[in-house]
Amino acid sequence: QQVRTFVGALRATYMPVFRPMVIMTPTEMPARLLEDCGDRVLTMQGSCTKVQQLVEAGILEAGAIVVMTGEVPQSKEFSEAPIYKDSRVSLCAQVIECWCGISGHEAFATYELQDSATVIHLPKLM
Repeated sequence: QQVRTFVGALRATYMPVFRPMVIMTPTEMPARLLEDCGDRVLTMQGSCTKVQQLVEAGILEAGAIVVMTGEVPQSKEFSEAPIYKDSRVSLCAQVIECWCGISGHEAFATYELQDSATVIHLPKLM
C-alpha cells in the first residue's frame, strides 16, 4: 500500500513529466497493484543491500533514490532496540553512498526512518 501511494503521487495528472521508475521490493508485489500507473514503472524483487541487484536496477544511472523502511517486525526484541528498526535502511544507505559516490554520477537519495535516532548512522552529507 505504501508503494502504491508513493507511485500514485508521482503519477498525478498535474505532474509535468513522468520519469521512469524502478521499484525493488524484498517480496513479490501483488500483480495488479500498479497497473494504472503507466508503462514507465518497473518492479523487481531483490534486496537493497545486494550491490549486484542494485546495479541491475539502474542505481548508478538514477537521478533520485528513495528507500522506504517497509514493515518493521513487531517482536519484542525489535521494539525495545530502536537502532534495529532502521538497520536495513542504514546499511542500504551505506551501500548506495559507496557505489554512487565512486560512479561520478550524482543522485538525490532520501531515506524513510522509523526512529529519528537512526539518522546518526546515515552517510555524512558532503
